[in-house]
Amino acid sequence: MPTGGGKSLCYQLPAALLPEKTVIVISPLIALMQDQMAQLAQMGISSGTLNSSVSGNEQSKIVHGAGKGEFRLLYLSPERLARKDTIDWLKRVPISFFAIDEAHCISEWGHEFRPEYRQLSALRQHFPQCPIAAFTASATRQVRHDIIAQLRLRTPDKYIASFHRPNLNYIVKECEYGMQDDLLVGAQAPYPTPFFATTTPAVFVFAGSAAGVKPTPAPRITGTPGYASWVSAAAPNYLP
Repeated sequence: MPTGGGKSLCYQLPAALLPEKTVIVISPLIALMQDQMAQLAQMGISSGTLNSSVSGNEQSKIVHGAGKGEFRLLYLSPERLARKDTIDWLKRVPISFFAIDEAHCISEWGHEFRPEYRQLSALRQHFPQCPIAAFTASATRQVRHDIIAQLRLRTPDKYIASFHRPNLNYIVKECEYGMQDDLLVGAQAPYPTPFFATTTPAVFVFAGSAAGVKPTPAPRITGTPGYASWVSAAAPNYLP
């Protein structure tokens, strides 16, 4: 499913509906864990996380609470799950199922292969009765087959959503020196500001260096003052 397509909802909703059970979410992204936990807290759904950013005392409290079923979702990094002591205390947690986020990291054919993800294959051995769900926004057919094989999924249901985004367009132009301003104006032209909108539609510009994205002079962009100010404000902050 594409980014923003509702992958997290696929495990957060069941977690909210299963009292006294815990969904174990494996994610390599600490920032994503923290963002999701903040959103869950706003909805009154209890969650916890164990990763390198959590202090030793806090981790002990979370492990104790997890054993009593206090969390609907518990986020773990793959490195933490690989520890033998983690497997031992997880066996005392009332687990509903495992959710593997960024599952393409388990495949050697994937573009973000992480060796520690390979150790997730042991989940089937240690928790033979627990369902396992895998989610990713970027998996070729070969990567999908590898995910199924590595996680030892048993005749799994597969759901593949469309990645088509009708509101996004990619324009690739080869330009010589001095042509950039005209191309930027041309990129904005097909997207006038709707009469009901309060802001001008954004056009994202990518370049090989910060110097490659320079402020576009406002007089060059007739009738689009919002775009001119956006380019001038954003260009100095662009990274390669």
